[in-house]
Amino acid sequence: MVNEKIVELILSKHPNLDRNLITARMEEIRHRTEGLIAEETLLRLIAAEYGVELPATPANTIGVSSIHLVPGLNDVTIVGRVIAINPPKCFGGKRQGKVASVLVCDEYGLVRVVLWDSKAERLGSYKLKFGQAVRFSHGYTREGGEGITELHIGDQSEVEVLPENLNIDSFASIEKLATKISALPTVKTKNVTVVGNLKLFSSTADFTAENQKSGIPLRFVVEDETGAVPVTASAAKTAELHGVMKENTSVALVNAKVRSSRSGALELYLDATSYVSFPCREETEIANIKETMKNISVKGEICDKPETREITLSTGEKVKLTVFTLRDKTSSIRISAWRNHADVASQLEPGMRVFLKHVYAKKLGESLTLSTTARTEISFLD
Repeated sequence: MVNEKIVELILSKHPNLDRNLITARMEEIRHRTEGLIAEETLLRLIAAEYGVELPATPANTIGVSSIHLVPGLNDVTIVGRVIAINPPKCFGGKRQGKVASVLVCDEYGLVRVVLWDSKAERLGSYKLKFGQAVRFSHGYTREGGEGITELHIGDQSEVEVLPENLNIDSFASIEKLATKISALPTVKTKNVTVVGNLKLFSSTADFTAENQKSGIPLRFVVEDETGAVPVTASAAKTAELHGVMKENTSVALVNAKVRSSRSGALELYLDATSYVSFPCREETEIANIKETMKNISVKGEICDKPETREITLSTGEKVKLTVFTLRDKTSSIRISAWRNHADVASQLEPGMRVFLKHVYAKKLGESLTLSTTARTEISFLD
């Protein structure tokens, strides 16, 4: 009904338009976006192309608020802003598959969204990023860790990135949900969200993309306008954050645990259920990349056919590695894409243009290279 009203409104403003032309344009956009955008949103985009103003969809009509979520619900839709993304991981046992998760916030709080199998595999194609508005439809709720309700997204569910003009200004930002550092000693919950400036005081030089089991735990300090707090990461979280931490950058710690350190002082602890988000550096020209640079973005043209091979780590684990050369107007550099990113990179062809986000520079022999991390994003440019 809503879709038909949008079509009628477009035709009323442009009587010379043919209904079939609108349908053809909708199919064209649907094909280009691999079916990731719902029909109503497609029609809204087409209306905008023709300068037709439509009433903004109220936020409270496009999803259930996080405060109303309880375990055992079916056919649930929520809308929120992306706070953090955990990339797909494989699991085994009686049932094998993939699982990924996304943390989103609305005006009331945070929701962990768990994506399974095909939806987890397609997480990269959704091109989600921090602060983006997204709608998860036809999911179901379950009780997760610590009794917190989660939304689960399976094969029959839908994931949709929402247009920027959607009326969701009422959604809280991560800053509004954050606890001030000065208030940490008096919080009633053990899990908090903290936003501040990162001060790195203990690096993990022994951690590498090839060997994520060695090294010392990551320790750093986060400061806001009210104070500072030390942070310690678990071994798994330390490996995940390798290559993406940079001193004096803004950082958001979500679901961090408030605890006492061995000395009795208050600290925050990051475990497997914690999320870390921070803004990426602006795009860097290849000629300006230095060995110490981390969490950078580059874009350019593929120079050669990517080569994929299997690498055996010192732990005995076998992982995929794809290497290729990227060139921009200033220089060229070798790229090493590991694990899940190796599969994406293997599909690249010479002449294609790509954008790499959250990569880090390191020396390989006498040459400088860029390597992916768990948080790397690879997107294709027109």
